[in-house]
Amino acid sequence: MSLVPNHCSDLQNDRSLGQFWEERFCSLAASYGKMFTAHQINRGKSAAALIKANGKYHRLLLPDITVWSAPGEHHEIKHKSPTKSGCFGLEDYRLVALKWFADETQQKVFYTIHDWASAGGREVRENRPNDWFACEIGTLWQATLSGVANKAKFDSWVGGKKQTKIEGWFWPSNLWSPVIETWEMP
Repeated sequence: MSLVPNHCSDLQNDRSLGQFWEERFCSLAASYGKMFTAHQINRGKSAAALIKANGKYHRLLLPDITVWSAPGEHHEIKHKSPTKSGCFGLEDYRLVALKWFADETQQKVFYTIHDWASAGGREVRENRPNDWFACEIGTLWQATLSGVANKAKFDSWVGGKKQTKIEGWFWPSNLWSPVIETWEMP
């Protein structure tokens, strides 16, 4: 059973909505003078990095957006609202991939959410800076290890196909802070 009504019911609609909010994040980053690359926009497959280990190439997921402006940072973008218990969730395989990427690059990697409840509804299209929240993957990883996160199973798109009972985690939304606070720091 899905934790969100109509969650994971229309792949094309979900991809279009995701792309819309990735573009809005880029617009926000540009308004703060950031240089960036959007890895997912207009792609049919997930953006990936390659690494060779044990004589074989391995494909690893990349975050959606890279902000190149120093000191550099990466963002996995989602358009969602907190659960009834006030949490944000993410699939375990994505958490592991983002943690690996953060460790490999030694750069900040954020799970960044456009909170549609804060914005006034899922279909609201106004792009207000105060509706964007970010949490470093390392913080979520530590919260998971320390028992702050709750493990759950839910529906998700994996490789363009709906999968049921995907393992994931839910963290209290108070771990996130406005993304613009990161950009406004001296």
